[in-house]
Amino acid sequence: MAGSKATLASGRITTGAIKAIGGVLLALACGWIIHPADWRALLAAVLIAGTANSLNLVDLRPGRCLTLFFAASIPILPIATTMAMRGAGMSTLPLAFALIGAALLLAWERQARFMLGDTGSNAFGAVLGLSYAIYLPDIRAQVVIAALILMLHIWTEGHSISRWIESKPLLCRLDSKIGIR
Repeated sequence: MAGSKATLASGRITTGAIKAIGGVLLALACGWIIHPADWRALLAAVLIAGTANSLNLVDLRPGRCLTLFFAASIPILPIATTMAMRGAGMSTLPLAFALIGAALLLAWERQARFMLGDTGSNAFGAVLGLSYAIYLPDIRAQVVIAALILMLHIWTEGHSISRWIESKPLLCRLDSKIGIR
């Protein structure tokens, strides 16, 4: 990250900067579609872009990103299912397709046959953030998730998620169960 900041400060645009700017613009557009002309569009954008980058931050070992995607989807599944049964099917398609895709990919990723990389982890994270923005009716819950995302990003500026996991015996054991290490 420090190298990216220095590159941007010197006026050179990197592919990482283009990805970040594009992701933020896309998140803002999605937020505006969900909540036109409302401050909640910014909150939705923070959820979408922040969750996308959060899953990218953990995608350093096989299985981590998709396992976190599944775990973080659990609280919104009942709401999404209820909405789908009430006829709001189109709004539930992104999450449904992402869950199916993740289920199909997880076994291969856990075996380190491939890793999602930036594109995959950002896509799954963006769908998760979009789902939080759509399915969590309580603004307070959305604000708490956005604050947790912000704290994670601040913390990872000076710390390694992998080293932190490896320093905690229980987390290390759990991490070894979700993929090849």
